Formats: sequence, C-alpha cells, structure tokens
Amino acid sequence: MPELRQRDPRVEDKAFLAYVRRQRCCVCGAPPPVQAAHIRMASPANNKRQTGKGERPSDKWCTPLCRECHEVQHKMSEAWFWRYHDFDPFKIALGFYAEFKR
Repeated sequence: MPELRQRDPRVEDKAFLAYVRRQRCCVCGAPPPVQAAHIRMASPANNKRQTGKGERPSDKWCTPLCRECHEVQHKMSEAWFWRYHDFDPFKIALGFYAEFKR
C-alpha cells in the first residue's frame, strides 16, 4: 500500500512557539505568558490552506492568545472570532514570524 502524505507537511518551530508565548495577547493585551493559537482556516491570499481534522498547521501560522481568549476562539467559528475582534490573524501571525526570523 502506498504511503499517504500530507499535501503540505507541517513545519514545526519550537523556538518560534516559545517566542509567541512570550508576547502579549493580540486580542485583549493580557501579559505573557500566553498560548500559541494555531490558525486552522484557509487564506488563499496568504497561501494558507484549510487544515483538516486531526491536523495542525505549520507553526508559523499561530498568534498569541491568552487562555481566556483562546478558549473563546475554540468555542465558536474561528473566522467569526477574528471578524468580531476586527483582526486579521494571518497578518498577525506572519508579522510575528517575520519579526522572529530577523
């Protein structure tokens, strides 16, 4: 039987996740430590595909959220959460990733 492979293999970056956890919550501004919240929804404009069930996106697609904001985000539609707060999570994640890589 042929080996099944993910279309875009997940890229792990533990140092970046640690960096994100040292930031303030990007929604409410709570101080660190916070959680690294992975973005699962798609953004064709940012070359980010939808993440399937049981699959985690690459670590560059995460934003800093405090525990409370992260729990709220998981209790509703991810897209609705970001629209409600009027934030672009892709811009946030890519901004932190670019800053980290400098």
